Amino acid sequence: ATGQLLGNPWIVTRESDDPIGDFARAVAVGTAGTADEAGLAAAVAALGEPLASGANRGFRRADAVLHVVVVSDADDHSDTLLDDPSAAVAEVLAEATTQSGLPAMLSAVVGDEGTGCSGEYGDAAPGDTYNITAAGTDTFELDERPHGEARSAVRRLMVINDTDFTEILRNQLASVRRSAIRLESMQREAQDRARAGGLRVSDEQGRIGERISIANEA
Repeated sequence: ATGQLLGNPWIVTRESDDPIGDFARAVAVGTAGTADEAGLAAAVAALGEPLASGANRGFRRADAVLHVVVVSDADDHSDTLLDDPSAAVAEVLAEATTQSGLPAMLSAVVGDEGTGCSGEYGDAAPGDTYNITAAGTDTFELDERPHGEARSAVRRLMVINDTDFTEILRNQLASVRRSAIRLESMQREAQDRARAGGLRVSDEQGRIGERISIANEA
């Protein structure tokens, strides 16, 4: 059904035995569906009733930020399913923000506005509706400060198979894990130095922040 979350399990958590594999299987939706892309209608259906309390029950958490990401090689055609797809998505995201008190937004990985894009592995038509909807919903307040829309630089996408995708994702997450372990070690060292030298832990934490900033700029 449109909007029903796929995968087994279809919710990936930190307790998953194979989170990378679970995610790869969840996003492998196949090509047997309708030829008309309807990502906006799918998002509205996934987050609304009856799926929210039915097949997708448990996906939305009251204490979690909601970020919907659409990946498509063509523009949205949800107008065959909804009167005003962009407005429907905006309403769903606004309701999610009201219920949780946390940001809810939509991002789009689609063809360039007006022109689309081409590459070694195929073409993508302009994703104008997705782009406009993403820009229109990417405005929220965090810590009582408005957040303006964010647009990433145009990047070249490469189509890869499930095995390569899983391997790339595994390597990237392994890098994140190594960074987390290194940061944890630095935190322990800072606490030890603070206790041994009678220093404030906040001062040592500040030094760690400076080292991280320098490393990111290198």
